[in-house]
Amino acid sequence: PGLYKEGRIDESAMEDFTGIRLGLSKQPSALEVEIKGNHPLVAGLAGTKYGTDRATAPVCFADDPKAKVLGTLPDGRPGLVIKEYADWTAIYSTAPLLPTPLLRKIAEHAGVHLWVETEDVVWASEQLMSLSVHHAGTRKINLPRTATVKDFLSGETMGEAVDFFDADFAERSTRVFVILDMTSE
Repeated sequence: PGLYKEGRIDESAMEDFTGIRLGLSKQPSALEVEIKGNHPLVAGLAGTKYGTDRATAPVCFADDPKAKVLGTLPDGRPGLVIKEYADWTAIYSTAPLLPTPLLRKIAEHAGVHLWVETEDVVWASEQLMSLSVHHAGTRKINLPRTATVKDFLSGETMGEAVDFFDADFAERSTRVFVILDMTSE
């Protein structure tokens, strides 16, 4: 998190990089966070643990009284925090491997377009979108703009001048869609 500056360890560089004052412990500790509280970013996730129980050093943990604690390390130190600024937001996690529901909430908070409400895998560009699913079923796919959508392989029109469309998926399958602007059809 910005621990190194100009070839040396510099704890103050971490705050410059993250926007959150961080502390540094050289004692090995598990990098496991337990989510706590009711902030919108963690609503419904209290008690969820993520990271690794493998002891690691050094450990960079949040040490900022202006940051709201959303999760703690096993020893009680802040492990997941958020700090709101006038025109941006800083979020820091000591532990890796943030769970998908938490990443989705962070993306929503940042205003990122979410194509689906499921935990399926999305790849998208300006005119192509693909969705890979584990479980069979129908998915509602939300578009970032009104468009006409066609299945890339079959050419089937999934919707014309739509903001979303539904698509059926077989178990462990991937489908690719072409997204056509209303003016480029």
